[in-house]
Amino acid sequence: NADDTPMTVNAPIKSGIVKFTQDGRLDTTFTGPTALFPDPTNATITLGASPTTPPTTPIPGAPTPDVLWAADLGVATQTIAIDLGASTGGLTQYDSTSIVQATYTNGTAFGNLTEVKIDDNGFVTAIFDNGVMRKIAQVALATFPSADSLTEVAGNAFRVSQNSGTFNLKAPGTGGAGLLGAQQLEASTVDLSTEFTGLITTQRAYSASSKIITTADEMLAELINIKR
Repeated sequence: NADDTPMTVNAPIKSGIVKFTQDGRLDTTFTGPTALFPDPTNATITLGASPTTPPTTPIPGAPTPDVLWAADLGVATQTIAIDLGASTGGLTQYDSTSIVQATYTNGTAFGNLTEVKIDDNGFVTAIFDNGVMRKIAQVALATFPSADSLTEVAGNAFRVSQNSGTFNLKAPGTGGAGLLGAQQLEASTVDLSTEFTGLITTQRAYSASSKIITTADEMLAELINIKR
């Protein structure tokens, strides 16, 4: 014991309930049925019972007896092996203020959803302002035995037809399914301005070609008339 008096080896340690607050601090206001520390601000644990025999001098080289811990909380008796290095000075305790030497964070603070991204494989990732990124879904692609037989509808969309067969949902990039183009716009299959420009150019070229043919025909006719 702290007062250099011997302790009873098989005596139980004091038992009770310890309650902590949400931030991990000892709850000094806890008034449970069995308080482990009557004075939480000066909490101490005493091994063994009150000394009943006078102090004895340890035998050099003798093994230190084990201490049994009976918690009285439904847990089997625990054995604490004490090894002082076969000397009385093998254990030293200094009184000082409790200081946190290292911390390990298990989890993150509450975060708000700030962004949603979809990659080429169809995974929908939610991004939070606390740095957490989680995959919450995956976009599937439908494949058909005969995709060319789909019925075209307005808005660059297609509808299942009798000849197209039944669709099969697959993950992008697997089983013949393509990849997704995330954050990309599909160009229309028909650009009216480009098509009209090409049509006018083709029409002008056709008119010029027809004029050339007409002029050549007139020149040949004139040569035939001269020969006659």
